[in-house]
Amino acid sequence: MNFTETAIKRPHTTVMFYLAVIVISAVSLARLPIDLMPDVTFPSISVVVEYPGAAPEEIETLIARPVEDAIGSVNNIDRIDTYCYEERAVIRARFEWGSDLDEVANDIRQRLDRVRDSMPEDARQPVLYKYDFNMSPILRLAIASDMPSRELRHLTEETLQPRIERVPGVAAVDLRGGDRREIQVNLSADKLDALNIPAQLVVDKIREENLDLPAGEVTQGDIDLLVRTYGQFTSVDEIEQVVLATRDGVPIYLRDVADVVDGIEETRQVMRINGQDGIGLFVIKQ
Repeated sequence: MNFTETAIKRPHTTVMFYLAVIVISAVSLARLPIDLMPDVTFPSISVVVEYPGAAPEEIETLIARPVEDAIGSVNNIDRIDTYCYEERAVIRARFEWGSDLDEVANDIRQRLDRVRDSMPEDARQPVLYKYDFNMSPILRLAIASDMPSRELRHLTEETLQPRIERVPGVAAVDLRGGDRREIQVNLSADKLDALNIPAQLVVDKIREENLDLPAGEVTQGDIDLLVRTYGQFTSVDEIEQVVLATRDGVPIYLRDVADVVDGIEETRQVMRINGQDGIGLFVIKQ
């Protein structure tokens, strides 16, 4: 007895069977999770090595090639892509699907430890990254305004960015572009030499003065109060008044050997919207 003959002789059973299949399919479809960016782990590991002050040619010769030679014989490797930038090398190794990335990462770390001594002493420790698709931004926002770039970035950091980060499902918001505030201490070499003050002393004094420290406890009856000293700088004038040394009872202030400027940091990244300076917000989901 074939399937067709059974369906003809027992129509009620056949109808009930197909109704059950339809109900089960509808319930499964309703419970099937849908994600525009599903949790997918790609078999890829990137090695990032920073070498401050080095040009791309030096990065290729002194950093990229030794790293490539070290990880080139790892099991199940498919291809290696290398990118040499100013002060940084990125070596991305792609493996065959199904490879155990944890085991591969341990193998790469061991091989990098062997070639670490052949790299320049100023090169930083290699850092490994597993490519995670969830770290890619799901939304890109662009902000442009006629206000100065520094004020626009400050406004975005203080108002818009925190509000977006509080939205359910948002893990982080990466902000790019705009001018960032930077307090610059421009030392005068002639004045430092005349007063016999090393530049490192200036750095140490600024670091020591710009601290908030606990100052113990104060007991008033049944109440214990924690005391703190607020020592972080709040203005350029406070930085200029840092005492570096004393000569014959006369204090030498930072303003005597340097110009303190409330400026902006060096621009290394530019964001333009329709030819106008702006801010980019990259939203990353949880």
